[in-house]
Amino acid sequence: MAGRLIFAALAVLLIFTACPALAGEANDGVIGTILEVQGSASVTPQGGQAAAAAIDAPLHLNDVVQTGAESRVFILFIDNTELTLSEKTQVKIDDYVYDPDDNSGNKALYGVMQGAFQYVSGLIGKKENPDVHIATPVGMIGIRGTDFWAGDLDGQYSVAVNEGQVALKTDAGEEVVNKGEGTSVRDRHARPDRAKAWGREKLQRIAGTVRLERREMVRQRIAAMQGRQQQLRQRYKEYMQGRRSGFRQEKRGQRLKNRELRGPRLRKADAPLHRGDVEIPDATTNIPDFSGGGDMRGQ
Repeated sequence: MAGRLIFAALAVLLIFTACPALAGEANDGVIGTILEVQGSASVTPQGGQAAAAAIDAPLHLNDVVQTGAESRVFILFIDNTELTLSEKTQVKIDDYVYDPDDNSGNKALYGVMQGAFQYVSGLIGKKENPDVHIATPVGMIGIRGTDFWAGDLDGQYSVAVNEGQVALKTDAGEEVVNKGEGTSVRDRHARPDRAKAWGREKLQRIAGTVRLERREMVRQRIAAMQGRQQQLRQRYKEYMQGRRSGFRQEKRGQRLKNRELRGPRLRKADAPLHRGDVEIPDATTNIPDFSGGGDMRGQ
């Protein structure tokens, strides 16, 4: 009995450690959470200063995450996409749209400027033709609901697929890589090698670049995060709706401002009157006839 109580207490502690309370949090567009930092890493917001990456730290659009030497970072996005960064890796979240109730507009774009990583698709990739891409130094990787690794290996940029399928596209061509296959390319001006099965030794080497020392603890944190993930998804949906509403109001305000700057529109002589139009006086008033000259602005 005492053993069960201890286990229950530890489980509750784990949940509260991995899932900070949402009460009072600003609805500021959180799209992901750092669940593991092994070594040193930093997060740089758009237009801001770099700060040390920490477990449970939220991530936002346009954040840049960078790892140091012999370091790792594990990120869980709100759609349960998993991204593990190897050492000396830099990634920027360029675009992220996720609506849990309507996947038609869901999409993501990540830019990996350097280093190696492992990507595991989440809910954002669960549609027939997911709009999920990763920009790399050699070209674009298109994702089809998958688990794959990418990074420098033996002097070339390489991609290996554990599950699903990806397409590596460079300036010189495209190669589709299926489960159990890998491909490599010299640079963005070369065509990727034909995809083929990789040997055990090669696969073990790439696995080592993203291996987490506390892997089981990370899996427990992922499980404990699921309740909070639901809340983050709803908050992000509301955040995006607010942004769209604000954008529409801003555009409407700009249109009204432009209309005021232009002043009232003058009507062509043979055109019907509309509300807001100003009728041109009769020609006998010695005012020139603008019937063939278009609008006269600023009157």
